Amino acid sequence: HFGAAAAPPMDAPRPSFDWCEVPRTGKPCAGFIPIKCPIADMVEPEHAFSPSMFVERQTQQGRSVGLCVDLMAASASGRRLYATDDWDDWDVRYESLEVAPAGSLGAPLVEVVPSEASVKEFVGLVGGFWKEARNAKLHVAVHCLSGVNTTGFMIVSYLAQHASLAKALDAFAVARRPAPSLPALPGVTHRTGPPRANQARPPGVYLP
Repeated sequence: HFGAAAAPPMDAPRPSFDWCEVPRTGKPCAGFIPIKCPIADMVEPEHAFSPSMFVERQTQQGRSVGLCVDLMAASASGRRLYATDDWDDWDVRYESLEVAPAGSLGAPLVEVVPSEASVKEFVGLVGGFWKEARNAKLHVAVHCLSGVNTTGFMIVSYLAQHASLAKALDAFAVARRPAPSLPALPGVTHRTGPPRANQARPPGVYLP
């Protein structure tokens, strides 16, 4: 769970994790949908996950996605783990904030605590997107490599602007299993400040 004292630091290498065992998506969370990094070409067909698969599934479930925020940096050569222009085929806006290191399958999972500047950029990006009337009912997909810790940090950072940190944490824990473990997450209250009524509210299920 968030705040677990025994959890390793976010910037410490973790044991190799099996990307294929991570659920492709989480449940909608106040307008957000946490997902793992779409990868199709480097895995067996039964484990493949692509923007097309994701958007088609959301459409079948009656949800429209308008924005994808990629929190992963590109590799030193500028390459990413998937063709990000696939989002264009579905009229989904793609934005990269490059918060987390470029990942690779089978390597130790390295995560970092997002900086204050990165949190503000994310909050501003998503808030600005939802302020546009045409986007008010569209969902926002967010991913790092696993779609758990770094993704959860950013989503909770946004939600904490509209509700208590505890409620924001609970909402994400329900949306994305297993519940993330991020020792520094309580610092989100210092990065986003108290709830502000004038911020754009996410569509869908509001946090009380």
